[in-house]
This record gives sequence, structure tokens and C-alpha cells, in this order.
Amino acid sequence: MVVPSVICLTLIKSESLSGYLGGHLIRIFCDRHGGSTFLVAGDERLTFTGTHAASKTVALALMVEGIIKGDRVGIAMRNSPAWIVPYMGIVVAGDVTTLLNG
Repeated sequence: MVVPSVICLTLIKSESLSGYLGGHLIRIFCDRHGGSTFLVAGDERLTFTGTHAASKTVALALMVEGIIKGDRVGIAMRNSPAWIVPYMGIVVAGDVTTLLNG
């Protein structure tokens, strides 16, 4: 899987949210569909399993940086299928995604 080499994540602290289920739903859906094709972008094909694994890496990186459940995390990148990995990672971490379109 190719993950974009340049991802700009803008971190905005906020109050924690309770009862956030997005990451849990992503895990269930990705586990259910496993190696099936999730996304096709040109010659690149992403599977549910591969995309979920990459998103967990993003989620862990956010946690290591001190981002806690409910914090807002902005994604500033071009409109492309590649933004799905950081988006899912933010959701898996229990954070709130803020999409910044430039």
C-alpha cells in the first residue's frame, strides 16, 4: 500500500467527546470485508485490511503525540483518494476530523 509521503495534520485541541463509535464501526466493517478491494485510484488498489492497518498506524502516531479522544485534527491535502488513510486514522483514534480544503 502506498501512503502519501506528505500529509499535513493540523492539531486543534478541544474538549473530549463521549460515546464515539466511528473507530469501532470502521474496524467491524474492515474485518468483515478483509482482503476485498476497498478503493481503486489509478493503478493503486487498497484493501479493507491494508487500509485499516495503515489507519491504525496513523491513530497510534496521534496518540504518541498526545492527541486524546475528542481532539480535532485537521487534514490539509489535495482532494484525492489518498486522504482516506489519515481520515480513518483520526476516526480510529476517536478524534474529530476537520477537513481543510485548499
